[in-house]
Amino acid sequence: MQAQQAYIGSEQNPVAHIREQNAMELQDAVSRYLPALYRRAYRYVGDHHDAEDAVQDALLSAYKHLDQYKGAAKMTTWLTTIVTNSALTQLRKRPRHPQVSLDDHMTEEQDYFVAERLADVRPSPEDECVKSDTETNVGADASFGGAALP
Repeated sequence: MQAQQAYIGSEQNPVAHIREQNAMELQDAVSRYLPALYRRAYRYVGDHHDAEDAVQDALLSAYKHLDQYKGAAKMTTWLTTIVTNSALTQLRKRPRHPQVSLDDHMTEEQDYFVAERLADVRPSPEDECVKSDTETNVGADASFGGAALP
């Protein structure tokens, strides 16, 4: 009797029945393919935390918009597309140029800082100008001084 009432109830509300069926299919796809979805996001973002965020955002979005799933493609294809778009959104949120502190060590094994690696060891333009003026003045004094001596 209850099965017959449930069947009649689902006939009266086919949208609810389809949503419930899609929700079960989504749950099944997530339980089977979550590691693959995570790997897909990680390939795009390259960071474990961002990949987890991308998958979480994608699954939340998929559940919210489950009524938009038409069934033309497999549920896993639909989820993979959402995960890909979510990972790309994560990439867009990142700053374009990573920021590195000059006080950070280059690597754990090396004992020097980024600032030391970037330092220019060549003479500054001011030092070169002073050196050039000194050489010019010393050369002029030597040639002038040598001609003035008897």
